[in-house]
Amino acid sequence: GGLPLVMSYLALSTDLPQHSLQGTAMLSVTPTILASGALHAAAGHTPLKISALVACGSIIGSAAGARFALTLSDDQLRKAYMTSLVVLGGRSFVASFQTGKDLWIKRAMGR
Repeated sequence: GGLPLVMSYLALSTDLPQHSLQGTAMLSVTPTILASGALHAAAGHTPLKISALVACGSIIGSAAGARFALTLSDDQLRKAYMTSLVVLGGRSFVASFQTGKDLWIKRAMGR
């Protein structure tokens, strides 16, 4: 999503503390998330039942995560955010190679 990009931009272009940076970034991407979600739903790419379940879990998880984040110092929050980016980004990076390998094998076998 766009949140890491917005947070990186704000971190580089402002002197906001980490808590303000995260809150500002989250509020600023909400309209774009709603707009792109509506477009995906209109195109038929969004199973509404699954989306509703994920949304409920996200609301609960976000509230818990925000409460926890507010207990951390700016430095601790920055380190936690960067660690999550590295871990999740690393997993996505590794998974992309497996997906690419699977596609290459399918093409090579004529499927």
